[in-house]
Amino acid sequence: MSRTIQQARRTPPEGTDASQLRFSTLDGLRGIAALAVLQFHAQNLFGGHLRSSYLAVDLFFLLSGLVLSHAYEERLKRGMSVRRFMLIRIVRLYPLYILGTLVGAAFFLASHVFGTSEYSLVGIAIAFVFAVLFMPTPAGVFSGDISLYPFVYPAWSLFFELTANYLYSATLPAQATRFLMSVVGLGAVLLIWSAFQFEGLDAGISWSGFSGGFGRVIFSFFLGVLLFRFPLTWRGNGLHAVLCVVVLIPIFAVPVSKDYRAIFDLAVVIFVFPTLAAIAAASEGSLRFRQCFALLGKCSYAIYAVHAPVLWWTTRVSSRVFGVQLTDLAPASGVAVLVMLSLLAFALDRYYDSPVRRILMRRLSDRKLPDQNSVSRSSAKA
Repeated sequence: MSRTIQQARRTPPEGTDASQLRFSTLDGLRGIAALAVLQFHAQNLFGGHLRSSYLAVDLFFLLSGLVLSHAYEERLKRGMSVRRFMLIRIVRLYPLYILGTLVGAAFFLASHVFGTSEYSLVGIAIAFVFAVLFMPTPAGVFSGDISLYPFVYPAWSLFFELTANYLYSATLPAQATRFLMSVVGLGAVLLIWSAFQFEGLDAGISWSGFSGGFGRVIFSFFLGVLLFRFPLTWRGNGLHAVLCVVVLIPIFAVPVSKDYRAIFDLAVVIFVFPTLAAIAAASEGSLRFRQCFALLGKCSYAIYAVHAPVLWWTTRVSSRVFGVQLTDLAPASGVAVLVMLSLLAFALDRYYDSPVRRILMRRLSDRKLPDQNSVSRSSAKA
């Protein structure tokens, strides 16, 4: 790691998103990626122009590996316990996740009450118990190939994210460069298998494609860790920062036939995304662009966590109460939904997620969980 990068690093408070301190261009990438996922899940409102935007999840994994390494690698090496690290990660993800789960469960329950759902009340109750515990709904609870997290189906990626977080923190002392490269190599093999097994990388969301999620997260997350270990010494300017963010849109919009889908997805995830992330991490825009990217980053997780159940409710209320089919008003209805969800995400981040996480982090700090060094010393005395 270059001396310049080492001097520039700062250790943020526990539970703070490190990308708020640096890497503003990465925030921009996250924001555009979250909006692309929203568009993918509401294609009938937008015209389905971004058919490759499910690859945004692979970008999320990559950025997560990079940013978490920046925020926690030194702390973990100095003795932060795996338990503490995982609790910090759960605090970061759970508040918005459980809110989305409650909104989604309410939709399932209302659909059951009004006879518009094929799902049983027992199945909904079982799925809700598992969801509250942040666990996937077991196969067979509902008929059909339903999402691992039926109330907020994008949460399947959070399961794989936390799995990668645990593996990262538990094996960090052994993560010399050669070991890390071996993990990325293994992830690449699994990724290639997944792409050809599932005819692309749109896998992991349900039990039928569950195995495909492991290649996606292992490759991208640990490649992000490698990008942190070996940053570019070159420094980009504002133009590079803006281009990194803007170029995501045509990447997600490239029309790809089924015959070439696996090859395209692999090329984007293995070559394009790492290149963009490396350049973005080394590039900063003007103050105005940094502020814009920071805002996109702040709203990105809220959009990702709640957009699915909010879309369900919006579509149902629009048709049942007002007699309006949103698809008949596309793409204007899609733009309206995008604006509504963006404003909602901003409000949730400011008035719900950030305050709740601050309270939880204070309680976590008060618990004073032992670090690895103190546990080792206690074991030695025993």
